[in-house]
Amino acid sequence: MRTAVEFGHARVVEVILKEGGIKFNKESAGVLVHASAEHGHTEIMRILLERIKRPKKIFDIPRNDGAAPLYIAAEKGHYDTLRILLDFGASLQPTRRRVKSTRQFGDTKMIFDAFEVAKEKKHASIFKLLEDVKAEREKKKSSKVCAIQ
Repeated sequence: MRTAVEFGHARVVEVILKEGGIKFNKESAGVLVHASAEHGHTEIMRILLERIKRPKKIFDIPRNDGAAPLYIAAEKGHYDTLRILLDFGASLQPTRRRVKSTRQFGDTKMIFDAFEVAKEKKHASIFKLLEDVKAEREKKKSSKVCAIQ
């Protein structure tokens, strides 16, 4: 399955999911979503997220280096893949990971921020998409607060 995801074989992924009766756990689903984000396989990302129960729980699972799927897609410049992640509710919050270091320097906290990496890599359209989604979510949040009051 992972090979099909990495090489972008959407039809193979569909067949495996349909015929294989695969059940995802957080780790296996996370690996596949990360691979899809890494390679920018938009159709596969959609297939996976439609199949995974509660995909929001998968978005915040960082891979070993600490990067979440949203960060990976932003870093690689995969606009459409990033859009799908956002459409399914991926968090805009940066992920953090504490990295063990030598005694001399102590631990280091790494921050993986999709906004920062989009700016750093000069992915203007991705940065704008992130900003637009952030503004849209803040607007919805504030309208819910007003409705409650």
